[in-house]
Amino acid sequence: MKRKRKLLIFLAVIIIATVYIFFIEPSLIIVVNRIKINRFNSSDVLKIIQISDLHIDYYYFFHDNILSRVLKERPDIILFTGDALTRSSSFGALVEFFSRLSSIAPVYAIYGNWDYYDKEKIDSVYRVCHVGNIEAEQLRLKTKNKKITFTSLPMYESPEQYYFEKEEYNIFLTHVPANVYKFSSFIDKADLILAGHTHGGQINLPFITRILLQTHFSKESFIKGMYNEETFDIYVNSGIGSWFNARLFCPPEITVFEID
Repeated sequence: MKRKRKLLIFLAVIIIATVYIFFIEPSLIIVVNRIKINRFNSSDVLKIIQISDLHIDYYYFFHDNILSRVLKERPDIILFTGDALTRSSSFGALVEFFSRLSSIAPVYAIYGNWDYYDKEKIDSVYRVCHVGNIEAEQLRLKTKNKKITFTSLPMYESPEQYYFEKEEYNIFLTHVPANVYKFSSFIDKADLILAGHTHGGQINLPFITRILLQTHFSKESFIKGMYNEETFDIYVNSGIGSWFNARLFCPPEITVFEID
């Protein structure tokens, strides 16, 4: 009887863990991380939201929840740091998500490595949904009496000639965190770098996840969260999508940057 009871307990644990990893955490839990940045000493806060790694196959209630959380934050600007696609992404699902996202606030996006599998599709979606594609470009905005420059650090394309001004707050966007080292000549101009790609590890096991990610991503040292390096600060978003719809101790993330 004891052996049978232990077996039943073991099976129950496996079932509960499976449900949690493949349904509850990747589909029902959304984390909102807030980063406060004191730059302009202004009472008028500029709110920027970063999302990343959508990897949408089809649209379902999870995406409604993401959009509801973004809407609740009332952002001024939304940044998408790449990887909208999978190999089977529905055009309709992409349009539904990004059209609703861009109705909340202006959206600016860069490519992720998966977006290069079908650039025509993602470019068409962005045009239809009024998403600003700033891959390999700079975008200068003045909003709430703040000068903000977004600079794309492309993976494969040749960037335009970039220039920087001291009074601006410079946010660099890159999909792959380690991509920053390709732009060492001006990376110190960044006030903040935003990245994605790693999904925060998805299955976040102490030590093991980092070792596996560093092996798979060419010794990628930036996995999730904020890193304060000598010449730059980089924030790695854990993404909202996931491979095999699996997450453990690394739920989908929306990051809110409040710049005053």
